[in-house]
Amino acid sequence: GKAGDGKTRFVLEVAEQWKQQSNKREVFILNNNSFDISNDFSRMLANTEVEYLLLIDDINRLSIFDRVLSFIKEKDNVKIVATVRDYALKSITTVYGSLFDKIELKPLTNEEIKNIIQKEYEIRQHKYLEYILSVSKGNLRFAILASKTILQKPDSFPQIKDILENHFTKIFKDINEVIFMRNENLIKTLGILSFFQKFYLNDKDETLLNKIL
Repeated sequence: GKAGDGKTRFVLEVAEQWKQQSNKREVFILNNNSFDISNDFSRMLANTEVEYLLLIDDINRLSIFDRVLSFIKEKDNVKIVATVRDYALKSITTVYGSLFDKIELKPLTNEEIKNIIQKEYEIRQHKYLEYILSVSKGNLRFAILASKTILQKPDSFPQIKDILENHFTKIFKDINEVIFMRNENLIKTLGILSFFQKFYLNDKDETLLNKIL
């Protein structure tokens, strides 16, 4: 499905219901921020009496997926549920299509989005509901962001720029505080994360990190 259509929330709900059906079921989540944990699979999936479900969010961005497959291909007690955005579907099905059954999530209708906004955010005035629908263009994620902005700034019709700024305000504020405080360690940490994207801390890495800082 498209970005913001609720793919991740859908598979999380499916996994929760699946797990509740038995006390011998476990769920693990893998995404593009995951470290290469394929070496740990023998420990994570060791119990042959337990059913395992691997949730993979944005499978097209998971670089370790081939290693995951090579490990679980002979295991009958492991299932995979994965999400993929519509633009990457063709490339994924070309390579892995025979391994998966495809379920396409259709965008929510305006009426469905309106019902969610009314129930979750108690916005009931027609003018606001219509405005949220017009700026979100069927994207539930953006409809939620717009709703939160309207609740924080009542009697307003925020532009898309205002909605995005409101969503990212805390991040901007935190970064500005780090720069203003001139906390060198925090600034260096942001630099390290921007370069490596993720940093796995074990004893050896902590020594390396201390040298960098």
